[in-house]
Amino acid sequence: MPWTPPNPPRDFVYKTASGVPIRLSLYLPSSAHPKPAAGFPVIIWFHPGSWVDGSRGDISRVQVATALDAGWAFVSADYRLAPQVRVPDQLEDAKDAIAWVRARNLEGVDALKLVVAGSSAGGLIALLAAHQLAKPPLAMYAVYPGCDLTLPGMSQKVQFPAPIAWEDVKGYLDPSGPVISNSPGDVDFATFTPRGRTRAAFYLSQEGNAVEYILPPGEEPAPYDAKKQLKPWSRIVIIHGTSDKMVPYEVSTQLVNALKEGGNEHLLITTEGDHGFDLGVDPEDAEGRKPFEQAVEWLGKFL
Repeated sequence: MPWTPPNPPRDFVYKTASGVPIRLSLYLPSSAHPKPAAGFPVIIWFHPGSWVDGSRGDISRVQVATALDAGWAFVSADYRLAPQVRVPDQLEDAKDAIAWVRARNLEGVDALKLVVAGSSAGGLIALLAAHQLAKPPLAMYAVYPGCDLTLPGMSQKVQFPAPIAWEDVKGYLDPSGPVISNSPGDVDFATFTPRGRTRAAFYLSQEGNAVEYILPPGEEPAPYDAKKQLKPWSRIVIIHGTSDKMVPYEVSTQLVNALKEGGNEHLLITTEGDHGFDLGVDPEDAEGRKPFEQAVEWLGKFL
């Protein structure tokens, strides 16, 4: 039987922007975990999708399962997608989602015990948003985070098994097109074959020109480097695969080096997976879930 959460997720609108309601989903642990008086600690997660694709449903089951099994709540939030908006707008959405949770809008959640997290593009959004908060989170959690827009890899062309034509994606990449905040990713990571709007995300990697579509016109990528945003309180656990084709493993090792130099508490968990490897991990697979259990155990020190 495929894994399902012990309680169905509950959906909430946390803001409306550009005329679009933007939602988040709340997952709570099973009744085997008695609710603390103040509520469950919470991870708030921002999804992958190269900033132009994805939805709050694009989370790996093992990430949710290991958090719930630890007795934590898990929140997955949508944000508006590029290029109809740009990364600064997405950061505002992320900060608003965090503020909404902190305003105790979620019954059963201890908003004081909060971890900000994300994967791939959502990793950058999570790390930058966390560092812009007046009140920082207790820790951060990132999986193969695309956390530095200045790296050569952002302009390096990625070759996929089948080339993607501009004609197939130009509608999605029209900056004047309708603003959306939810476009479920549709890709077979075994063959790196995307479908729908996900083709636009892959097209930007294929052409090495993502920055043109995700940053405001004329803006330099230098401010979008998580290494340069670190504060004394920055605590981060990172999971990254050494075979990652889309966000090179070195992105995380460079971030870790910066954390070491700053004396920040951190943990880098290395696997052999490619980009998106976590999406295929069965939560019942004891070996496959080990990196995520290790991350949750490390985070537990601060909650």
